Amino acid sequence: MSRPGEVDPDFAAVVDEVFGDHAASMRADAPLDAADPAFAEQLESLGLARLTAPESAGGSGATWREAAVVLRAAARHGIPVPAVEDDLLGGDLQAGARRLRGALMRAVQMTGAMDAAVDLTVQHAAGRKQFGRPLAAFQAVQQLTADAAAEAALARAATDAALMQAVATQFAGDGLLFSIAVARSVCGHSGSTVVRNAHQVHGAIGTTMEHVLHRVTMPILAWTNDFGSVAEWDALLAQAAREAGDAGLWQLVSGTDAAIAGPG
Repeated sequence: MSRPGEVDPDFAAVVDEVFGDHAASMRADAPLDAADPAFAEQLESLGLARLTAPESAGGSGATWREAAVVLRAAARHGIPVPAVEDDLLGGDLQAGARRLRGALMRAVQMTGAMDAAVDLTVQHAAGRKQFGRPLAAFQAVQQLTADAAAEAALARAATDAALMQAVATQFAGDGLLFSIAVARSVCGHSGSTVVRNAHQVHGAIGTTMEHVLHRVTMPILAWTNDFGSVAEWDALLAQAAREAGDAGLWQLVSGTDAAIAGPG
C-alpha cells in the first residue's frame, strides 16, 4: 500500500510490465519517433494515455506523479508515447506554462533514459570479456560506469524535487521555475556524461542499430535542448544567483525564496 503523496507500487509495476512486454517484441532498429498504433490503443484502453485529463473528458484523473511513472517507463524502454505527451501539454495552456511543463516532462524522460543507459552499461561490462577478464574488472571501466551512475542519480534527485513541487503546487509555486531550471540544467550536463560513458564502455557495438543502447542515448541528446537549451537554463540560474546576492543565496538554493523571472 502506498502512503499519501506516493505512487502505488502496484501501479508502477503494471506500467513497467506493459512497457517491458512491448519492448521485448520490438526490433532494436524500430523508428524512435514513430509510435506503434496498436500499442497506442493498448495504452488508451489501460487508461495510461490520458492520465491527467479529467474522467469527465475520458481521462484517468491522475496527477503528474503517475504520469511521470509512465514517462520514465517509456523512456527506459525506448518507446515513444506522443499521446501521453499531448495529454500533459494539451489544453488552454499559455506559451510560458506549456514550456515549463514541457521542460519538466523532458527532464523526467531524460532520467528514465539515463537509468536505462546505466543499467545497459553495467550489464555489458559484466558480460563482455577482454583479455580473459570481464570489462567490469578494469578500473577505467569501473570509473566510467560509476560516474554515469552518479550523474544519473543526481539528475533524478533534481527532477524528483521539481516534480514534487509541481504536483504540490499544481504548477503555481513561486519557486517552481527555479526548481525546474535546476532539474533541466543538471539533466543536460549529466545526460552528456551518461551518454558518453555508456558508449565508451560499449564500444563499437553500442553504435549499431541492432543494439538497444541507441534507443535511450539518442533521445537523451534530442531532449537536452527541448523546451529550453542547457545554456538558457544555466543562464537563468546564474542570473538568479547574482540577483540573490550573498545574503539571499542560501534562501534561493534551499527553496525558501526561489521566485525568479522566467527565460525570455
